[in-house]
Amino acid sequence: MTVHSSHLRARHMADELLLAHWNLASRDHHRTRAKEYLIQLLSGGEGMECLLDLISNAITDVHDIDATTDDYAVAVFNALVKEVVP
Repeated sequence: MTVHSSHLRARHMADELLLAHWNLASRDHHRTRAKEYLIQLLSGGEGMECLLDLISNAITDVHDIDATTDDYAVAVFNALVKEVVP
């Protein structure tokens, strides 16, 4: 994913959240759309399955007998950031 496409997905998500804040009648619709843009942003445009694989792979990469929950959290965070900002 390019920086430009990351920017567009983040912008669309922000717009949907703003609309959800101001438009009570269609709040659920805009929240759903914002969640979809967030998934696209975090998965590089590939969708939920790719996002789950990304998280699973990050956890698998650090898994060993001495791994802590902090190690897992850092690995997942780094993988997501790397996907959003290539």
